[in-house]
Amino acid sequence: IACHGGDLGPFVALLLVDITRSLGVFVMANSSKGLGSFSLGRAIGADAIRAFARLEGATLAAPPPAPTAVPFPPGLPERLVGSYSTPMGLMHIKKRGARLAVYGFGRWFEGFYRSDGSIAMRARLLGIELPILVLKEIWFTPETVRGEQCIALRASGVLFGVGQKVSG
Repeated sequence: IACHGGDLGPFVALLLVDITRSLGVFVMANSSKGLGSFSLGRAIGADAIRAFARLEGATLAAPPPAPTAVPFPPGLPERLVGSYSTPMGLMHIKKRGARLAVYGFGRWFEGFYRSDGSIAMRARLLGIELPILVLKEIWFTPETVRGEQCIALRASGVLFGVGQKVSG
């Protein structure tokens, strides 16, 4: 499934296309109660495509299990420390004890490693995780390109940019 989404103010839009079935779904909303376009796509668009596929008698694969927080592999946090040039602007990663601090969207977040090899972000206040919905949509994976450390930025699994390490 190919997709493209966009958010502006309270307005969100998402286009999902299943090329193999010549099927597309376009979702627009003027109020999403904090959901971004990719969450909206999961909530409405993907369900619509699944419903059409079932009508055609297609067998659908089960969604993958949600990744869980696991310890960082040895040495990975140290390799990630630095500043990255990304489509969202400059992103900074620092090591704070056994944790990572990730600067993005104009704020510092805690970065945590997940069972699928990705690094997600969360915000905490007095040890309590804050329910910031967009953080559930966005994560990154460490990558090495031509021997250089990079990060691949994803929104709900869809690659939307690469961050190149510019200082470390």
